[in-house]
Amino acid sequence: MLFLVIGIFLSVNPLVGWWGLVKFCEFIFFGWFVVKQEDSSRYLRICFFCGILFESVLALLQFFRQSSLGGVFYCFGERSFTGTTPGVANASINGQLLVRPYGTFSHPNVLAGYLLITTLFLFIRFLQSKHILYLFTIILGTIALFVTLSRTAILLWIISLPLIMLWEHKKKIMSILFSSLCFLFFILLIIFSSVLYGRFFSIFSDSEDISLRLQLGKAAFSMIAQHPLFGVGLNNFLPNLPYYVHQVSFAQLQPVHNIFLFIAAETGIIGGILFCLLFIFAFRSIVVNYILDKSFYLWVGISLSTIILIGQIDHYFVTLQQGQLLFALIIGASFANKKNMIQ
Repeated sequence: MLFLVIGIFLSVNPLVGWWGLVKFCEFIFFGWFVVKQEDSSRYLRICFFCGILFESVLALLQFFRQSSLGGVFYCFGERSFTGTTPGVANASINGQLLVRPYGTFSHPNVLAGYLLITTLFLFIRFLQSKHILYLFTIILGTIALFVTLSRTAILLWIISLPLIMLWEHKKKIMSILFSSLCFLFFILLIIFSSVLYGRFFSIFSDSEDISLRLQLGKAAFSMIAQHPLFGVGLNNFLPNLPYYVHQVSFAQLQPVHNIFLFIAAETGIIGGILFCLLFIFAFRSIVVNYILDKSFYLWVGISLSTIILIGQIDHYFVTLQQGQLLFALIIGASFANKKNMIQ
């Protein structure tokens, strides 16, 4: 906290730095609140179940309409957008621009990250309870995840589900469930084959996006080199970016797409090391407490690994409110050691 306060005093914009410190304390409190709950799993089941249903239906409607729905959904946090909205997230599929659904999130990638983590939680619950409503919600959430066109989240979903089944059942894999999920997977591939093919392989031809990420990465390294001890200050990456990227445009005013570089740039090398240690101690806690509840800590471990992997190419877990809350939730769950959390 002392290093953060000093960094804020030395920053270009101390006001946004103090606001960042307030938010940092908020996430510390939320994570600690999760740690202290004696039956977090019951609340997670309810929240994730309702959240997946609501967000999936909204995302699918937005995707087929190619715009926001408006009306009462604005009160739930839906942003207003159409295909012509400046800066709207879209994807070029076979020469056609498709608007990616936001749900009530600030970006489709954040929606995809939420659906990935919450769907995996319900999937593990389904393997235990065989509840049909869980299966329906998982299928709906999976379809919504695919239409977000978030490449990393979709790839992690494809990898995680078989791994969870193998881990949970080892040699006693339920053949019917496995066949059903394989059938669902191939149906989704058939439905979205052209869309996914164009989306995944466009990354190799999107030189502009790669160039921007490289520029942001170089700017982050320069910030770390010039401010190694205290960083540029909380929430001060963007105010400092024009000093490190020449001829910066509005579209280029983005955080670096790597959570570790971002934290190190804003809080210095000390803050970056502490951030890495947070993950190390979280994984250590998961391993120590795994015997108490294997299924729950399996989900926490996969979720934490997901944050690290997505965090290598995106920043929303440390820059956007919904991503930050999800990150604090997973960190809190990592240090929770209540035996009855998932009973």
